[in-house]
Amino acid sequence: VSSLRWNGRPDCRGISVQFAVEWVSSLARKTQGRPDAATKALFPTYENGEKLFFDPFPSLLIQDEAHLLDESLGTFSGLFESALEAGFDQLAHLYKGELAYEPDSNERRRIKVIAASATVSEPQRQMRNIYQRQNTVRFPYPGPDLYSSFYAAPKQPDDTLNDQDRASISESETELRSRWARVYGSILTNGHRHTVAMASVLGHYHLAITSLYERLKSEDVARQDSAREELVRWVSPGPLQTQFTRLLETADPAVLLTLVDLHRIALTYVTNKKGGDQVIDTEKTQFEKLHEAAGIEGQVLASELISGAVSAADIQEVVRRAETRVGVNKEFPDLNDTLRSVIATSAISHGVDVEEFNAMFFAGLPSDIAEYIQASSRVGRTHVGFSLLVPVPQRYRDRFVLEIHDIFHRFLERMILPAAVDRWAEKALVRVMPSFFQEYVCGINVIEALCAANDPAKRYVPTCSMAADARAYMSSPVNVKATEAFMEKALGLQFMPSPEGKKYYKALLKGQLNHYRQDLDVDKYVNSTRLVKFFEMRDARLRPMTSLRDVDQPGFIRESGIDAASKRVAPGATARAMTFIRKGSGADIDVTDPETEAKS
Repeated sequence: VSSLRWNGRPDCRGISVQFAVEWVSSLARKTQGRPDAATKALFPTYENGEKLFFDPFPSLLIQDEAHLLDESLGTFSGLFESALEAGFDQLAHLYKGELAYEPDSNERRRIKVIAASATVSEPQRQMRNIYQRQNTVRFPYPGPDLYSSFYAAPKQPDDTLNDQDRASISESETELRSRWARVYGSILTNGHRHTVAMASVLGHYHLAITSLYERLKSEDVARQDSAREELVRWVSPGPLQTQFTRLLETADPAVLLTLVDLHRIALTYVTNKKGGDQVIDTEKTQFEKLHEAAGIEGQVLASELISGAVSAADIQEVVRRAETRVGVNKEFPDLNDTLRSVIATSAISHGVDVEEFNAMFFAGLPSDIAEYIQASSRVGRTHVGFSLLVPVPQRYRDRFVLEIHDIFHRFLERMILPAAVDRWAEKALVRVMPSFFQEYVCGINVIEALCAANDPAKRYVPTCSMAADARAYMSSPVNVKATEAFMEKALGLQFMPSPEGKKYYKALLKGQLNHYRQDLDVDKYVNSTRLVKFFEMRDARLRPMTSLRDVDQPGFIRESGIDAASKRVAPGATARAMTFIRKGSGADIDVTDPETEAKS
């Protein structure tokens, strides 16, 4: 609202329309309807007020990770986007030439949308359902062939002697000639349960890292050379074997140790939290067993779990630990003081950009190919990394991916499913109608009345925050018609392609408004009741939404001092139980800091 100057309020993004209008109205009452020495009159609330903004409506909307806007989240997001545009359309007349317009048109300039996603399919359909935009331009567009596009191409070998073997490879051998960034591999195990096989793979990987790290870190030249020789033995046969061998044989031990340290953390993706708990336990057991058999004592596996049940602060702490890097000319730390393993669900797939994640293991293939792409892109972001898929042998889909591993990974982006957004889900429309009703009656209607009133009368403009105010407003057929027209636009019915569908949803809206009017005539719902509370009294599931996840009625967990056997619960038992639920069976729930326990 351009009539507000939020002095002393650094962040007002969470303030509702109703609260903002009430705040403006209270300010008008305190100042007797006119500004005092401490405030300024701003246009358009005051006809002759200062024009602080030219076109205060947003001109750009940037949506990151747009592929996440699907299913119910995409449906509700799209509905509120159209409600935002409807609000701007309704208030546009107040600005009287202070707005930007579309070229050669009398229409207000709409918000330009930039949506970013690494896994997109049929973006035109998704943008039409969410933002109701017909003209979607995809950039960058897929290139003319597999290895080049209009914005990127494989990095070619340089002119140094170190890269001469790669440079000698024919240009037709694109994958061999180009520099690597992320390597995909698969391995199928038989004869063991998948969790045990997964833990065995991880255990042997940790053993290899420990052995190389300790030998390269030592000052013993013989041990350093043995680690170097082992790395040389592991080089696969092929056109680049000579180059890789030469580089390993001439590299400084500190350089090799740095490369090993960049792969120290094993990032393991699990398809569900239960599988994560199982992997954490079996991985630790296998780690200890293999190290003991190799004669390496005193090694402890430091592992963390990242899942939807883990708080954002805890995830940031894991990221901070992972990003801890050895300073220049500083000694590498003891392995027991470092993070070695991160078990993660889909919570790792977005927003976790850590250069030190370069080794990833998949405990089974995610159900969604887009999720597989997003998760595997956590590794190899700056340094060369690898992603190893360990399929579940009992799943045909997992086994089939291993059988066609090469062609499957060449064309991953072609198997991304379009975002499933049902714009016209009836229950979703009914769920948002109280929010849109409140937006118009308590927000836009009051703003228009406040701007239209003369200066002395501004202090008397009702805020419609009470249910009784809404009843008085809806008693007029003209106001009912205006509210219905606004809510039709907020729902996006003007873009409804089917005349039959538009007629049906208009009838649905009219029926809901009739229910509101009938309930507003019931005194027990209205007397001394705020409008928000009025909707809760009617139906707690249909109160105005405060979040795009505010779909179902919330539940509450209260701690009891007595258990089912009528025995007193030990102090801190609830905190330990919540730690177990959030961090899994691998958590040390009996070693809890008393201060943390009290806060929990």
